[in-house]
Formats: sequence, structure tokens, C-alpha cells
Amino acid sequence: MVKKSVEIIIFDVLGVLSILAGLFLSPFPGPWTIPLYILGLSLLGKNHHWARRVFTWLNEKGGKLLPPSISKYIVPITIVFFIVSSLIVAAIYYLYIK
Repeated sequence: MVKKSVEIIIFDVLGVLSILAGLFLSPFPGPWTIPLYILGLSLLGKNHHWARRVFTWLNEKGGKLLPPSISKYIVPITIVFFIVSSLIVAAIYYLYIK
């Protein structure tokens, strides 16, 4: 019982933190806010019905924004973009800050 309560608290805290990080990063250019919102809603959706409803609604509406021929490539492109961006940040850190 305690393990389940701790799991609920961890998922809720991580979900709220990722949504707050998305709000913090929203004034800056780039696509980093949308994945943070999706991550936060999916983490909160594990324990809360309202978050599952919002996530499902966004997923249904978001799928209609792009044509089906493009929307199947979004996830691989996002993953590649995230990996490349992380490598660039790591290289900058290694070269200039270290």
C-alpha cells in the first residue's frame, strides 16, 4: 500500500514539474514545450482521469492537424531531433564549460 502511494506521488510530482517546465520554456523559441506538456499529461494520466481525458482530446485533435502521410513520421523525427540536440548540448558543455 505504501509503495502504491509513493508511486502515485512520484508520477504526480514529475507530471506537474514537466508541465511547469513547459510553461517556463514557452517564451523561448523552439519545440521543447509541446513534448513537456505531453509528458506531463501522460504522467498525470496514470493516476487522474481528467488528465487522461485532456491527453486523449489533444491526441485526437492533434492527429487531425497534419496529413496522415506526414503524421506517421513525427515520432521518429522527434526522437532523432532530441538525440541530435542532446549531443550538441553535450558537445558544447564538453568543449566550452569543461
